[in-house]
Amino acid sequence: MAQGMMFVQRMRERFPAVRVTETHPNAVRKALELDGDKFFHRFSVTMKGESKHEHDAVISAIAAREGFSSRWVHDLAVTRDVSEQDTTRFWLGPIHYFWPES
Repeated sequence: MAQGMMFVQRMRERFPAVRVTETHPNAVRKALELDGDKFFHRFSVTMKGESKHEHDAVISAIAAREGFSSRWVHDLAVTRDVSEQDTTRFWLGPIHYFWPES
């Protein structure tokens, strides 16, 4: 997690308007109840990579595309528990966490 925050900080130093979202690929896939190639087919993506890391990277890219294109409008960073940090006020914010509606 620290490496991700450092990366975002460095990117924002150079590109202040860069938008950021967090994704947990396994949780997204489970929420949509789409295993294996079914997930990629639903989002019109052809996967050639075989490793779990490649699959996770593509799932994260799909989540970013869907969220920033306003197709996934549910942002868990906004609809959060009161005990969780408000990423709009976080020093690194804003950070989104787009979530699919199943």
